[in-house]
Amino acid sequence: MPAAAPFVKPVQSAVDVLQHRGIFCPVIGAASLRFPRNFNHFMDPMLLEKARETVGNDKILVNLVSRRVRQLNASSRPLVETVPSMGFIDIALKEIAEGKISARPVEPAAA
Repeated sequence: MPAAAPFVKPVQSAVDVLQHRGIFCPVIGAASLRFPRNFNHFMDPMLLEKARETVGNDKILVNLVSRRVRQLNASSRPLVETVPSMGFIDIALKEIAEGKISARPVEPAAA
């Protein structure tokens, strides 16, 4: 008899993915935090909803936020006005919600 595969919960939304990566959303609840104490780990739920409406696909939204946060961590400048209390995730979500960053399909190479 083959061993039963462990049950893996499918990702339901961008919030689930961001929480899985250790980010806290005060509206949803706590996730396991792996960040230093001075890290702003609160995500603004209003920015998340605006970005979700702009992009339309949660998987694409997660990829956009993830890539932009990496760029901001590497000393890239924000494309929107920020306040000191905003974390990189909030900045990325605000940039997406305001249309400064978007995803476009990749054109297949001509043969």
